[in-house]
Amino acid sequence: MTPTKGIVAVVFTAGVVWFTVSAINSAPNATVSPAAEDPVKVHARNMTNAQFACEGFVKESLHDPDSAKFSDSRTYATTPIPNDGFEVIVTGRAKNGFGGVRQLAVQCKTRRDAGQWVPVSLKELR
Repeated sequence: MTPTKGIVAVVFTAGVVWFTVSAINSAPNATVSPAAEDPVKVHARNMTNAQFACEGFVKESLHDPDSAKFSDSRTYATTPIPNDGFEVIVTGRAKNGFGGVRQLAVQCKTRRDAGQWVPVSLKELR
């Protein structure tokens, strides 16, 4: 497979920016088979996706989801678990039912099911 080389043109016309990309030497219908993907990159991508999925599951479970301020997801403790899953400790702050802001730490277990991340369990740690 030959790497794609391209030319990008930016044109300013009457206050509108137009972008044009022209592909040169690109292999038509070139795809990378999943077997050819680097397993380390696949694991890292799955871990990141699990972290974002868990953050979403935790947010949905909160009394005031819009008040949630999560820590940087790269700091979440994340561990692989059996059956194509991950355990993620989601941390941050959110309002409780009385309007007070408090720290939160939630253990989220998630796994892939038919290409989608689904929650297995959520457990508050503090």
